[in-house]
Amino acid sequence: MKVLVVEDEIALLELYKEEIEYDCPNVEVLTATNGIEGLELCSKTAVDMIITDCRMPELDGVKMAEKLKGSGIPIYMLTGHSHMYEPAYIKEQGILEIFSKPVDFNEILRIIKKNSSN
Repeated sequence: MKVLVVEDEIALLELYKEEIEYDCPNVEVLTATNGIEGLELCSKTAVDMIITDCRMPELDGVKMAEKLKGSGIPIYMLTGHSHMYEPAYIKEQGILEIFSKPVDFNEILRIIKKNSSN
């Protein structure tokens, strides 16, 4: 299984990658620091799931999800600003679930395990 993690804070990006690879050794983690890089990776490599930050420079997570709508890739969003987004709007963009930062890492592991069993 390939999981793409998109996060502009490098320390968080590295932490997510290390934790996922440690707890899920059968998962390959690809990383990007903004939505444009995320889209480029998706165009070159088949990914099974995306975990993205919401607010990032160049292209945010919501706009990236909008561009991937209809791709069938499950997308989950991490944000410190969940109050700014209407749940209906998020669902329209193809985002399955929003997690507020600081994220309980067990929630990330839960969604990875859920998607790897599908």
